Amino acid sequence: MKQQIRERYGATLSLRGYGERLAVRENRFDIDPDRKDAFGIPQVRFRVSDSDNDRKMMEDMYGWMERILRSAGAEILPYRKYIEPMGDATHECGSARMGNDPKTSVLNPWCQSHDVKNLFVTDASCFVSLPGTHGITTWIMALAWRASEYLAEGMRKGEIA
Repeated sequence: MKQQIRERYGATLSLRGYGERLAVRENRFDIDPDRKDAFGIPQVRFRVSDSDNDRKMMEDMYGWMERILRSAGAEILPYRKYIEPMGDATHECGSARMGNDPKTSVLNPWCQSHDVKNLFVTDASCFVSLPGTHGITTWIMALAWRASEYLAEGMRKGEIA
């Protein structure tokens, strides 16, 4: 059976490209006035669209992937070009920027909200931009650990309720 599958179908390979989305003022999120979770907590609503730069970057990535595959002698099967939807396989960032100044950032250097002292945001939204794809999840986990230790110490001292 394996031999027949190899003879009839060969091998397939797929590639995905990831590029840094530039900050666009029109892309944002807010609180949805109608949607709530099982605990009655309002849910966020994302308002995002692809920019001209996103489309150009996609075309460039698909062009390079085709060149690589053709150079390797691969047969390119029909496919659809598309920009992956936000949140599909990426860590969106920039919506809760980290910094010292509450006028220019949402979070302090410990991922703690400047405005809501018992709110900690421990995902990629604290990054101003996404510096790449390798190791990002580990970096997010390290920041979450760091924030958790800061939170535990603040609670132990009674500084955070």
